[in-house]
Parts: sequence; C-alpha cells; structure tokens
Amino acid sequence: MDEVASPVVVLIVEDDSSTAELLRRYLMKRKVDERRILSLVSAEEAVKYLANNKPQCVIIDDILPGLSGLELLKEIRGMPEHRGTKIFFYSGNLDWERHAKAEQLGAQRWYVKGVSRVGDLIDHVAKACEFD
Repeated sequence: MDEVASPVVVLIVEDDSSTAELLRRYLMKRKVDERRILSLVSAEEAVKYLANNKPQCVIIDDILPGLSGLELLKEIRGMPEHRGTKIFFYSGNLDWERHAKAEQLGAQRWYVKGVSRVGDLIDHVAKACEFD
C-alpha cells in the first residue's frame, strides 16, 4: 500500500467505486484535501491499514466482499487506539437490527443509500471530525 503524503482524515471502506467517488467529492466540497481521504474496497484492507494509521473518521459500507462492515466495526473497536474513532455507516442494508447493533458497538450513525441524503452524512462527518 502506498504511503499517503498527509495524514488521512477520512477513511472510506466501500467496494463500489462510484459510491466511493461520490463520498470523496462531497468531502472535497467541504474543503477536505483529497490527499487526506483514502478509499479501500474491503474490510480486510481496512484492518491492515488501521493497524498502523489513525484517521479521524471512517465511513463504512456494510455489504462488502469478505468481512461485512459490521464485522469490520467489531475489529476496529477491538483496537485500543481506535476506540474513539468516529465511525459512520453508509449502506444499502435495510436490516434495522444491524443498524441498532452498529450503534451499540459505537457507530455514530447509519445512513441508508438511496434514502439518506449524502449531504446529511457528510455534514455529520464534518461535525464529528471537526474539519468544517
């Protein structure tokens, strides 16, 4: 994995490249330098990255190849250095029990693709990560 020039502020874990790009563009509209946004396509990649890096916020899709986003959240919360990391879900998964479980595990909020406005998600990420 290539080193990032500046510390990453937001990590996006999303296997759909168009959704990842949409989130990236919205973050850049909020003045987040594109070099401070990193997109990864799997939970396994995210676990490896997070072992040595500490972004302020993580945006996770629940439906990923391999480990699910909820399983990734459990992994992240098991890392002492990431217990306070702000985590948001942006997923098409409509299973409300999973939404509740994510919140019990410390996710800030779950946004549903196609229902929630991307701008609302980014507003909450900006506030939680204090980059606005």
